[in-house]
Amino acid sequence: MNDEEHIAQFGEDVFRYCYAAPFAKDDVALAALLWASIAREMAIGPKARWISRIHIADLQKRLVLTAYDDRGMDVAGPDRLALLPLYRKFNAWLLDYDGAAMDAEFAG
Repeated sequence: MNDEEHIAQFGEDVFRYCYAAPFAKDDVALAALLWASIAREMAIGPKARWISRIHIADLQKRLVLTAYDDRGMDVAGPDRLALLPLYRKFNAWLLDYDGAAMDAEFAG
């Protein structure tokens, strides 16, 4: 869906609410961001209600992580080699519905 279609359907610009906050490796800040992302969709608090979605990016590794409620997270990136260690370590945690596609991508 492009921006014009999003505005027509939802009445607002899809890119309107984008904030970026760089921070050094800080486990406390990372834990707070993960909590805010997970609590947003659950009946727990405190919540960061003003945030619709939190994406955590590692620009050096070119990876983006998006946690959602208590079920898990998505990790994405353009570099197969950066994702491969995560695929191997957490393979048993991956959902079945896209397992075949991931297996094919990381085979060999």
